[in-house]
Amino acid sequence: MKKVSVQPHGETQKYHIDANIAVIVATGSTHIVPAISGIENLEEGTELWTNRDAVAANSVPEHLIILGAGPVGSEMATFYSAIGSKVTLISSTAEMLPKVEPEAAKIVRKSLEASGVSIKLSVRVSKIEKHAANSLTVVLSNGETISGSVLLNATGRRPRTFDFGLESIGLTGEGQPLQTDASLAVPTSQGTEPWLFAVGDVNSLGPTTHMGVY
Repeated sequence: MKKVSVQPHGETQKYHIDANIAVIVATGSTHIVPAISGIENLEEGTELWTNRDAVAANSVPEHLIILGAGPVGSEMATFYSAIGSKVTLISSTAEMLPKVEPEAAKIVRKSLEASGVSIKLSVRVSKIEKHAANSLTVVLSNGETISGSVLLNATGRRPRTFDFGLESIGLTGEGQPLQTDASLAVPTSQGTEPWLFAVGDVNSLGPTTHMGVY
């Protein structure tokens, strides 16, 4: 049996729980905000979107600029171009969907370009300039400028492993994934019998929406 102390965010009281079988960490992940000059001036939720903002929006941006050409960036480019947004997709990689089979990624890129999406590859964002509400300019590393109304940050996520006491059992948090074995057990220094398990985004093995549920 393991004794676990839990202190909910915003509360001072700690709750002590006996774990008879195991403790499962399924805290998910949080989006990464890239270190780009000027991004801090954008209003989160209206001018600077995460993937959650993109799927919860109740209006269509005039010009959506997407940073990142992974699954989220590709999906949102497909959707918003289909419903009327002008869309520009920017990535530092040489091809979209860098973790996907190259020929498949090429097919996706050509399909998006055929639908009117402007795709900028092998380029980085140097800075972002805000002019007014929902009026911004992205300056690329090659000197090109792109003006838009909303910036979608789809550059990736990091495991939510900070601020809940992993260091007390000899593990490192600070946004690093929990390393697991094939059974998703987390090796700890406290005995050999597995008791701590990490599922979903927090172990970074399969950072997809429903992995923790499955």
